[in-house]
Amino acid sequence: ESTGGWDLTAKLGQFTSGSKTLPTSTTIKLKNGMLMDVQNYNKPNETLANLVLAGTVSIPSDSSTVALTNGTNQGVYHLEYDINGVELELMAHSGVAGLSYTANMDWTLTTAP
Repeated sequence: ESTGGWDLTAKLGQFTSGSKTLPTSTTIKLKNGMLMDVQNYNKPNETLANLVLAGTVSIPSDSSTVALTNGTNQGVYHLEYDINGVELELMAHSGVAGLSYTANMDWTLTTAP
């Protein structure tokens, strides 16, 4: 809960598997997001009210910071992306079949008065 505005950002590192890497153009795409207002926060009658469509956000694996919200009003909110709306975009033939690639994603929540 914030008495001022707040922002949520994400930063995705490069995908690696041992010494193998995927290009930094590899992107996680979050589709059809919904930002909802939490009403009656932390009470038995807590509910979510549709507020705005958050749309689609693309997070490249080049460690750049991507805003998921921008100057949201004060209060408690719920940001949701359907797991079926998450895509991994990468160039054809950029990885080695059979390897498991991982990357770190940093989330930053910033509040301001």
